[in-house]
Amino acid sequence: MIRVILRILYYVVIFWIVIKIILIFKKKKEDERKHPFFKYGVDEHYQKDKLVKDNYCNTYIPQGKAISLNYDGQLLYFCSEECRDKFIEALKRKHNN
Repeated sequence: MIRVILRILYYVVIFWIVIKIILIFKKKKEDERKHPFFKYGVDEHYQKDKLVKDNYCNTYIPQGKAISLNYDGQLLYFCSEECRDKFIEALKRKHNN
């Protein structure tokens, strides 16, 4: 009787270990699919991380974090509201002169 219980316990433990290993590999594979490095082609996540140039201070920032301004039908990007405001002020001064 004890041998039967030990054998059942042995199989339960082995089954539990195998399930844990499968879940670890499954999670790793899901993480790889979520990471943009493992994706092929252009997707939304990649577009947000694309670097764009600030039109005022000429720095590069990720498109997803940039502040945009539609000026004469052209989309311009800025690293901060301060740079955007300075750009607008420079345009106003240019048009007033």
